[in-house]
Amino acid sequence: MKRVVIAAASAATLVQFTAQELTALQTLGCEVHLACPLEKPYISQEAMHLLEERFPQLVWHDIAFTDSLHAFRRNRKAGQELEQLLEELKPELVHCHGTIAGIYGRRAAEHLGIPAFYTAHDFRIYRGCLLPERLGFGFLERRYSRCTQVMYTVCPEDGNYAKKHLHARTVISLPDMGLDYERYAIPARSRDEVRAELRIPEDATVLLSVGTLRMQKRLRIVLQAMARLRDMEQLHYVICGEGPDMAFLQKLIANLRLQERVHLLGYRTDIPDLLGAADIFCMPSRREGCGIAALLPIDCLSVSRIASPADRVQVGQQLLCAIKNRDVQGRIVLTLRELLGTWSENAACFAAGETVVGIVRSVEEYGVFIEIAPNLAGLAEADSTLRPGQAVSVYIKNILPDKMKIKLVVVNKNLGQPLRFEPHYFVTRGRLKRWTYSTPQSRKQIETVF
Repeated sequence: MKRVVIAAASAATLVQFTAQELTALQTLGCEVHLACPLEKPYISQEAMHLLEERFPQLVWHDIAFTDSLHAFRRNRKAGQELEQLLEELKPELVHCHGTIAGIYGRRAAEHLGIPAFYTAHDFRIYRGCLLPERLGFGFLERRYSRCTQVMYTVCPEDGNYAKKHLHARTVISLPDMGLDYERYAIPARSRDEVRAELRIPEDATVLLSVGTLRMQKRLRIVLQAMARLRDMEQLHYVICGEGPDMAFLQKLIANLRLQERVHLLGYRTDIPDLLGAADIFCMPSRREGCGIAALLPIDCLSVSRIASPADRVQVGQQLLCAIKNRDVQGRIVLTLRELLGTWSENAACFAAGETVVGIVRSVEEYGVFIEIAPNLAGLAEADSTLRPGQAVSVYIKNILPDKMKIKLVVVNKNLGQPLRFEPHYFVTRGRLKRWTYSTPQSRKQIETVF
């Protein structure tokens, strides 16, 4: 029986992000060992028991990593313990999740000649990070990427960085975190029931944050803001999650005298209900892999389909948005695509016979969809050598308003440079009541009613 070791700096990471991997390994008949801190798992025992019930053959090992950058001695000791464990188990594969376990785990695997996989949940190297972090973690990521067979990244920016600057044999960008719409569409409990359970007044304004309690989440920013708004006694803050900052947050809440209005709930499985009871979702993180989803849904960024918000926008970019609607609790949903023009408005910017630059968005058996503007795409002949996100030059063969189709011919697929179209706004003021993307002649009608 083949043996696999999966390592992380917290049990929460393994519980929340390895279910699909464990299912595949179980199907293959592998013996799976999980190495992580068990004294402080930063996740509920209930969640761990659910994972164990689903995968009863798991073997747990207490390897006391910590996600803190300042616990060098502790992490070095944990790395030594992990290396001893690997030497004893002699696994066929080590899979490391996260930066700290990724550094020490791959180091141990390299010493013992064991193949290593690495999932980079959040690179410590990102736009706006501190120079010491960029230099230190940049060196470590480059160093240990050389002994990495497969590196998984969880957002396009990290994937691009890994392919350009690191040396893993294979880099795979995983899709962004998805959302089960049916689960979140109708909460199991009413707003009033949830607020009554938490002892929050019905007329209170409720803020909500969900995630691992770590310094990078910067929840202290919201707490400090609440302390300055002493006169707003109806403002309550609900925090869901476990993590190394729990004790720090409890002390800060006490120091700021916010015990009556801040609710630390720990790990919860009823997030849809809590979202239904909240008025404002707060995500003041210093960095997030897929953070824009909390502010603007990906399907509202443009008519042209994209794989990730990073295909359309970037960190720090200012956007002009419209309020798409408000739900019954008054929460706001934003949209961008209705400001980027209808099919006719975008098509009027082009003419048959032109050669323009486009971005491959989808490769199908019957053809390749290529975006030539955020709200406009055309179809070229099938070409299996093209890949989504690739910049190409295309010749506009024909524009057919009655069918809302643009026929394209790829003339150059070796541009070799990344491309992202900047938003071109056709609407910059006023109020939208109804927006129709389709042409009057088209049978297919795409519209938004505000």
